Amino acid sequence: MKNKLFKILLVMLGVVFVASCSKKMPEITEENKAYVANYLNDGFKNIDTSKDGRLEKSDVEKIAANFNKPYNYNGKDVVNSIDTFFYGESFASPKEITLKNFVANFPSETLDFTKDEKKISELKKQNPNAFKQTRADAKILKVDKNLVDAVLLKYANITSDDVKNKENVVYLKDDNSYYVMENDEEWAFEPVVCKINSKEIILEDDIKSELKLEEKSGKFFIKSFELSPNACCE
Repeated sequence: MKNKLFKILLVMLGVVFVASCSKKMPEITEENKAYVANYLNDGFKNIDTSKDGRLEKSDVEKIAANFNKPYNYNGKDVVNSIDTFFYGESFASPKEITLKNFVANFPSETLDFTKDEKKISELKKQNPNAFKQTRADAKILKVDKNLVDAVLLKYANITSDDVKNKENVVYLKDDNSYYVMENDEEWAFEPVVCKINSKEIILEDDIKSELKLEEKSGKFFIKSFELSPNACCE
């Protein structure tokens, strides 16, 4: 009887442990749910990825249609959720992205240097280097952390808390938001080739940048991104 109770206790503890380790999708508005979307799973829907080799051109075009296209957010064209991962840098894992560059790609509110002077002063006290202007008209952006986490969970199975490089980002707990300077440039990735290799999916654009994906339980996640050396010359 004691052994049986002990086994039951172990099972219960295991369930609690798994539940505590699993990442829960944060609460976001319906509008933001539509923004997060599900571009990878939608792109690979009804495409057979079980065999090694190259996908047909028509399949690649179906996948590529989800990349490098603006999203209309409150009447304004913004970077869509899958494209937030691309800003002129390689990463061996989504945990290695530069959070500042990633966050600055999101739908945001712009702080007014006059009306929000007090708040900007408080932000600069937390991290003076985060708000150095690279040009006269550079803007300070406010981005919802829950939206950032929702996109990271959907496409990389992590949250912003898992990201290592948080330089030049200020987080305010009071409004659960990230504050960053806007990005100076826009980057994009649009695949023209898709190769399946031992269950690793490699998307390649026309300058040989590579986005690697992995499939887990029928869902697709970003594994790494290698920016082509030719990108600087494009």
